[in-house]
Amino acid sequence: MDTHAQVSRKKITLVIVFTEPGFRKNSDVMPTRIDRLLFENLEEWDEASIKKYSGKYTLPSNAVVPISFNENDEAVLVLNDAETWKIFASSDADAPEQIEEFNQKSTKLLQALKDQDVAATTSLSGLSKEEVESFLPQFKQRVESKMGTWKNTELIGSVGRRKGAYHLTAFRISGESKDMYRMLIWQGDHILEFRPLPDGNTKTFGHVNGNEFYSESNNRRFRFADDDQGAKLILVTASGEVTARRSS
Repeated sequence: MDTHAQVSRKKITLVIVFTEPGFRKNSDVMPTRIDRLLFENLEEWDEASIKKYSGKYTLPSNAVVPISFNENDEAVLVLNDAETWKIFASSDADAPEQIEEFNQKSTKLLQALKDQDVAATTSLSGLSKEEVESFLPQFKQRVESKMGTWKNTELIGSVGRRKGAYHLTAFRISGESKDMYRMLIWQGDHILEFRPLPDGNTKTFGHVNGNEFYSESNNRRFRFADDDQGAKLILVTASGEVTARRSS
């Protein structure tokens, strides 16, 4: 009796994205998106929908969220105030006491940065004294070279990631000529990064399908809809739905 080994063969699709130096678009999400377009029947977000749903959305509190769409069909939300940042960027797993702790710590750290206080910056940031001494003068110089004299700082707020292992703290720095936005990235009590936010405090939500968008980092989901009052956004949270209506 002849026995034949049966070989199972799978087709594997490898998606490689090449970009040129200086390419400013977000290429990180492109392979995943191409895979979904090819194998999950994902429909692209069409131009008519982009035009229809781009604009400013007003929450019941009158807080406003500008929304646009990037080249990867992600919804880009500008969250430059504490309320909208908390609503769209927080997680249901965030512990209120932890969030308050990082808000207070970040506020003190920002003041220490402004004052060029090496001891306070070292204590609050989790960095070594040598690390602080090496970057502190240059940090303030870079900030003031872009906006003039550093006048004041406004905390936007902290949100947690990965069940509190990381925290993101967004803030606005006001200078003589303009404002700028930055984000503190915390891993535990240690600062990983002072991230520039050149387009404001933005957050992206990936296009799932239809009118639905999702952010895996904080497990937030929203959808666009229409009624006799026009376009609206409906955000789903553990405590219920939040609706914002397009106002312009």
